[in-house]
Amino acid sequence: MAQPEPAKPSPQEATEQLERHYARCFGSEDGKAVLADLMQVCFVHQSTYVPGCTDAMLINEGCRRVLLRIAAMTRMEMSEVYLQRARKPAGGA
Repeated sequence: MAQPEPAKPSPQEATEQLERHYARCFGSEDGKAVLADLMQVCFVHQSTYVPGCTDAMLINEGCRRVLLRIAAMTRMEMSEVYLQRARKPAGGA
């Protein structure tokens, strides 16, 4: 006899579960190191504009969007992300 399929979570439950997955992944020390690297390469602290090349700008915006998704799903305060840049010593990593 076939087992009944388990009930699917509601959209809200599914979103909450996904947020927990993001938080576990990016809340660890390794995850924080990955986020710090992504902030350096995903146009958080610089313009995505490329003079004369709309395609490159759109690619850059897509890269930035991935980081913004991670920030939203982990409920990261973007003001804190921008403050990290301000706290960083000049010329330092």
